[in-house]
Formats: sequence, structure tokens, C-alpha cells
Amino acid sequence: MHDRARSHLAAARRQQSGHPPTRYRYPAELRSRMVAHALRRRGGGASLEEVARELGVTGQTLGRWLREEGHTPKLRRVVVARGAPTKVLRTAEHPSWSRPPG
Repeated sequence: MHDRARSHLAAARRQQSGHPPTRYRYPAELRSRMVAHALRRRGGGASLEEVARELGVTGQTLGRWLREEGHTPKLRRVVVARGAPTKVLRTAEHPSWSRPPG
């Protein structure tokens, strides 16, 4: 776990003492620090769930905080290598929908 995540998690636990975790509202300043940390980690390629686990919150909670601060999910650039094996997701005869993970 990164040192910053560890310090944010420790601060959250200090704030939570005596409160059930599902009913506690994190202070805005602490949420902002956790969102800033999440943005740095996401920029480095970490998944939302991975960062949420590091911070001791659920992925849904962290995702909501990111949206509340105006950070919406971005599309990622994909590089397709020439000659790389491909998988057909759908054909005209058998259409199907596929949702990428993440």
C-alpha cells in the first residue's frame, strides 16, 4: 500500500472511531485528499477497485466522490498491434453485446 493511501486510511479510521462504517460521513477535506490520491493512482494505471481497497472504502463510494468533484470516467487509448490475434465479439448472424471490464 502506498504511504499516502496509508495516511488517508489512518485519518479516515480516526474520524470513524465510535461510528458504524456504513453510517459515517467523511469530512469534505478528507474526501478531497482521498480523491486526489485516487486520481494520481488512476493516472498510473491502477483500477478504481484497487485504489478504493487501499483507501478502505468501496469502489461505489470512491466513484461517487470522483463524480461529485467533476471527474468522469475517461476513455482509454487502445493500441492494436498489427498481426495480433483477435477475437470476434459478434457476427451478423449471431449479434451479441460485450461490455469491457473496468
